[in-house]
Amino acid sequence: MTFRKLKHLIHSPFHRMQAERLGSEIARHAGSSSSLLDVGCGDMVITRYINDISPGKKVMGVDVVDYRQTNMPFLLYDGNSLPFADESFDTVYAIFVLHHCTDEVQVLKEMLRVSKVNVIIIEDIFDSVLGKYITYLNDWVGNRMESADIPIPFHFHSDAQWKDIFDLLRSRVDYEKRVYQLPFPVNFTRQKLYVVSKSKARFTVNNVHIADEII
Repeated sequence: MTFRKLKHLIHSPFHRMQAERLGSEIARHAGSSSSLLDVGCGDMVITRYINDISPGKKVMGVDVVDYRQTNMPFLLYDGNSLPFADESFDTVYAIFVLHHCTDEVQVLKEMLRVSKVNVIIIEDIFDSVLGKYITYLNDWVGNRMESADIPIPFHFHSDAQWKDIFDLLRSRVDYEKRVYQLPFPVNFTRQKLYVVSKSKARFTVNNVHIADEII
């Protein structure tokens, strides 16, 4: 059996389950939003699931590499600045993506800028040194099974650190919960969902003023 076939045999059932669990969470918290942007959409399996269970919504994805398994709307981007005007989408979300970014704070700032209603983030978090390195190992193994091109800078944070970042960007956490991408106790790391919205803020990208007093 080739490695590719073995990967498909092991990974595909888990990936489908992940798409259903996490896609349902995104759709639920997107609510009545009519336009959604998936930042770091990857193969777009979760994006497609959200699209399937949310008829009538405009859903598209962006990523730094293109290995999608669907013909849904998609754009390559530089991993730093989203190529959209302010408030182009009602809801912007990122699922296990920000820890891959060279500058995750900048990307989150961009997500807030192009969102109109809210931003939804699902991330692995840790609460101990051991948990941190288990999270690192889990991320490396999982992503290398997907692609050798996925950047892995290990920019993970604790729950408290994420909340400090949200405060830094003058955004507010409207909702948070522990989520499970696989049935308990199969999950090797802790995952958490945050629904974040903009408060009054000033967003600047590359020292260029973009928006003032966004509500």
